Amino acid sequence: MLARNANDPQRDEKAFKAKDIKWCNLPGAEKELAALEKLFADKRPLIYKQAEATETNLQRLKEVAAK
Repeated sequence: MLARNANDPQRDEKAFKAKDIKWCNLPGAEKELAALEKLFADKRPLIYKQAEATETNLQRLKEVAAK
């Protein structure tokens, strides 16, 4: 499935859903994200958490950064 959809930015997310695989939460991640938000508050960072932290959103950030 991943090889067939090599150009699809959502390929990993779709493959995980198809196999009913779920990512485990990373211990301490929420605390680290809060520290980053505070550190870069003047730049108003876009930080995705929980269900928003998807491969699709990561690809969108990559596209925005490339512009």
